[in-house]
Amino acid sequence: MSKSVTPRTPKGFRDFLPEAMLRRNYVLDNITDEFHRFGFEPIGTPILELHETLFGKYGEDAEQLIFTAQHGRSTREPLAMRYDLTVPLARVVGQYENELNFPFKRYHIAPVFRGERPQRGRYREFWQCDADIVGVPGMSADAEIVSLMQRILSRLGFPQFQIKINHRQLLVAIGEFSGVPNEQLPDLYRSVDKFDKIGAEGVRRELTERGIAADAVSRMMDLIQAKAAGAGSLDLIADV
Repeated sequence: MSKSVTPRTPKGFRDFLPEAMLRRNYVLDNITDEFHRFGFEPIGTPILELHETLFGKYGEDAEQLIFTAQHGRSTREPLAMRYDLTVPLARVVGQYENELNFPFKRYHIAPVFRGERPQRGRYREFWQCDADIVGVPGMSADAEIVSLMQRILSRLGFPQFQIKINHRQLLVAIGEFSGVPNEQLPDLYRSVDKFDKIGAEGVRRELTERGIAADAVSRMMDLIQAKAAGAGSLDLIADV
């Protein structure tokens, strides 16, 4: 005798009924149109990637959120569900390097999966809209991406917004300038990545617990939290 099952979605996953899907499609259609205007081409990749492709790319904390997937008893090719669209892009570039035209301007709109603790605004399945340029030296590609983001947000009707820019080399320089030993720089990156989640004091506490000297933590936190407008922001990091 079959057991009665209450229809429901797993925690952290959502259904979209017609009204919601029409709104989502409107947004995605506008984003896609701007991607095309800027000359980006679409790609698609599998939801499942080889375990070896995903693990070792995100850091220990992020990798705890990756869903693994196996079919029956098969262990010959350990699989995992994609965590983002960036690592699959890197795989595509490496796998099809001789077939792609560079600079390679690609966009990818697809769901990704993370074993987050479900809460308001945080889901285990969500969609990313990625646009990347591979094979352009200098910062012209970065400027183009910022311009693309501005066009999309304006087109979707957001009256005011901020575009935040990060730079890995700047974070490396801040760590070295503050006196963080090279072997502890990965700890620095992992903690700073959580800034929006745990706040300044949380980052400070975590860095101290990881064994980074208190004076180095203080210098680094002063630089990370420095704020200024226009050219003044460059003066704050001139010595770095």
